[in-house]
Amino acid sequence: MKIDKQQMQELLTAAMVASDKDAVIRIAGGRLSVAGSSLASSITVSAGVDCHDEASMTVDGKRLLAFIKAGSGESVTCNFEKRSFKIARSRMSFASYEPEHHTTFDMSGGDEQGSSMGFAPIALAIAACTKACGDDDTRAWSTGVHFTGSEAFGTDGHRLVRVSGVDCPALEGTTIPKQALQQLAAVIGQAEGRQVLVRQQSGMISFSGVGFDIRCRLIDGQYPNTAPVFERCAEQQWASYPNGSMQAAIAQVASVKPPMIKLRRDDTDELGVFSDDAASKASAVAFGSGVQIAADETVGVNPRYASELMGIFDEDAEISLSLCSGSAPIGISSPMLPTVTAIVMPMRT
Repeated sequence: MKIDKQQMQELLTAAMVASDKDAVIRIAGGRLSVAGSSLASSITVSAGVDCHDEASMTVDGKRLLAFIKAGSGESVTCNFEKRSFKIARSRMSFASYEPEHHTTFDMSGGDEQGSSMGFAPIALAIAACTKACGDDDTRAWSTGVHFTGSEAFGTDGHRLVRVSGVDCPALEGTTIPKQALQQLAAVIGQAEGRQVLVRQQSGMISFSGVGFDIRCRLIDGQYPNTAPVFERCAEQQWASYPNGSMQAAIAQVASVKPPMIKLRRDDTDELGVFSDDAASKASAVAFGSGVQIAADETVGVNPRYASELMGIFDEDAEISLSLCSGSAPIGISSPMLPTVTAIVMPMRT
């Protein structure tokens, strides 16, 4: 059976996001599917093909993907009986390949109907909230985004993001691992109007639609109460600054002496960005007005955390910062994305 090379490459690339090695290739009902799985999640993607046979095989997905990328032909000849693939004069066989064993995510018998929702409402929530979930690979499946009836939250204890106006009742009360949501965004993209069927059963959740099915385990436990932090920020005075200039100032000063930069009001009531190093003091950047920090007070902040949260908003956007004391959380928002509020916790100065 011949398969378009580009199509096969795209299916393998998507499925291997969830797998370290194995890929299950199956043909049935006129569709070619490729599945990858691990202990944490599974991804199955498919496309229509001009073949009505039924067959399957498990291969080393990473090796096959590298073979297809290197091939010079426009199609891949797939032989399920011999478990081999051919592109032009090159051939790869998996006849003696022994697949690894992975957890199966069987969700039969639960909520068979599920709930359909558009992907657009959660696209922003995924992009913004995962910025606050941290990047520790050892905890990738224990940190995630929490959904209420109309809001989504992400936090790693040092930063916090809230996205309001998330109309996804099918996700209410769930905390979904960061990596699973990023896989979902990568597989289906952020196409306007794309529909997703959501199903839950026995601590697992699945997202499916035409050509894809993603499954993972939900995160157990009580999500922290973040309301007091947002309430405290809302009570503070906010001042506006150009996002691009702010990020450039932080990058300029932080490059001299990370991991902490300081924000302080100067004699002209402008905001200064600096660190304790003499060289960075000389290159400190002052801009903006209406700073509410007391004249003798300094706010310390992790530059990477601050920059990543500011990166949620467009570089040319005006952002508002809540800066009132060295012990208060620092709020970040923008009128260009009014549904998003980010918070970075201060560091001791």
